[in-house]
Amino acid sequence: MGSKRKELIKEVGLINLIKQRFSLKVLFICSANVQRSPRFEKELKKIRPEWQVRSCGLYFGYPHQLSKKQFDWADIVFVMDLSHLMFIEGKYPEQLKD
Repeated sequence: MGSKRKELIKEVGLINLIKQRFSLKVLFICSANVQRSPRFEKELKKIRPEWQVRSCGLYFGYPHQLSKKQFDWADIVFVMDLSHLMFIEGKYPEQLKD
């Protein structure tokens, strides 16, 4: 294998390592996970494809309902309005301590 090819392979490997190292897990939360949080999820995936992005809703009966497991997964969580934060403070106070 030529030295230029080896250098390219090393460079690609380094870029992949950097992407993994700086990957962020982002969670968007809204009321029902029907409009706002899925839209933010989709847009952020376009802007930062190396990040892991998910969305969920607060209320029972909708797809992708918020759970403790999702909080544990996420590095950062965004809510769409103050009422969502208040709901989470009441239901998952232990998750907001960090």
